[in-house]
Amino acid sequence: MDPKFALAYCGLADDYGFCGGFTMEGRQAWTKEKELALKAVALDPNLPEAHLSLGIALVSAFDWQGGEREIKRSLELNPNLVLGLDQYAWFLAARGRLDEAIATGKKAVESDPLSALVNGDLGFWYYLSRRYDDSISQCLKTLELEPSYAFGRTALAASLLCKGEVAAAISELQEAKRIDDLPNTDAQLGYAYAVSGNRGKAESVIHELNAQARKGKFVSAGAMASIYLGLGDKQEALEWLAKAYEEQDVACWYLNVDPLYDSLRNEPRFQALLHKVGLDK
Repeated sequence: MDPKFALAYCGLADDYGFCGGFTMEGRQAWTKEKELALKAVALDPNLPEAHLSLGIALVSAFDWQGGEREIKRSLELNPNLVLGLDQYAWFLAARGRLDEAIATGKKAVESDPLSALVNGDLGFWYYLSRRYDDSISQCLKTLELEPSYAFGRTALAASLLCKGEVAAAISELQEAKRIDDLPNTDAQLGYAYAVSGNRGKAESVIHELNAQARKGKFVSAGAMASIYLGLGDKQEALEWLAKAYEEQDVACWYLNVDPLYDSLRNEPRFQALLHKVGLDK
């Protein structure tokens, strides 16, 4: 109806942004996201959402400096842009600036206290900071707001697993799968089965995900890596993470901070991967 409506291009860009690494390959998604965001910026250079969409696309593709510049520009234009605060917290978390990420995430929650997205993301920043009790509390608040928010359950499960509450974590992941059946959730279940000692169930998840991939369904390489980490197979996990880098997978954003990768930190191949992604600086 209006080919020059910049906000619509932002909406399309953000759709690709949230699909990347979950229902389509990251590299493909970020390329399309950037293209649409640049169109929005060209149409309205002073539109905060346009700079935010562009910043998200750049960070997603590991352009950390360019992405931060665009996200901060969006907040200069509108300091109360809730998604801007949330996504700046995401950038800060990925860069290892976790205290700043939490503070910024809290601002986002204060600005929109009923948003499941920003509440759930704050719970995830707590998880990355290894503040597992705070993460669990925040994720439970999120699920009070929106019981059908699958990410709230997967973030909750991540902290439960780190506290050794494996059965509770598996229950949350099974419910998340029922709500939104994504290969990434299957992979988290596979990881949980592996750390619980149920190698057979974990391997069955690997077989199922491989079968889905052969049928043309997108399966994240980073998600596959997580199952092998649960099984203690570092070399296979590193092979999948190398593929995740080529795909510009979402898993690569958190290589430097996610407890999931602690067992790999002294591996030369992992350190080389951090350098490639730009997270060793």
